[in-house]
Amino acid sequence: MKKILTLFVLAIMATTFIHAQGKLSIENVRSIYIRNSGEIMDGDELKGYFTFYVSDKVDSKTNEYTVQIMDNNLNKIKDIKFEDDKAVQILESSYNGQSIMFLFYNKREKTLEYRSYNFEGKMISTYTKELTNRSKMLLEQTYGQKIG
Repeated sequence: MKKILTLFVLAIMATTFIHAQGKLSIENVRSIYIRNSGEIMDGDELKGYFTFYVSDKVDSKTNEYTVQIMDNNLNKIKDIKFEDDKAVQILESSYNGQSIMFLFYNKREKTLEYRSYNFEGKMISTYTKELTNRSKMLLEQTYGQKIG
């Protein structure tokens, strides 16, 4: 009886996983390199996920990026597209019940930029801070990797 119940639970989990995977798509892209991906948190509660990838090359120093936002069941909510330096990456994301905030790091310009977006994909606010060598070192310790 335990084996049958275990097989039944595994079958349901596999079906759910396959169904959820079918909902997630990245369209009109020949090849993709995901720069970052992670969770969107509201305190300790998981609200969704994001993937951050290069969607087009504008020129030698600029890329078009897409941040795809999904709910906690991997249903696509919104794609946010913008152009930025080739050296940008997302370090963190958070959700406050009304908007999503991303912390971007530009290793070429040595800046941190906070960008807040609503769920329609419009930027609400932005704040940029230049990093000193000391703050860059503290950032590397916080994220446990070499950045820039």
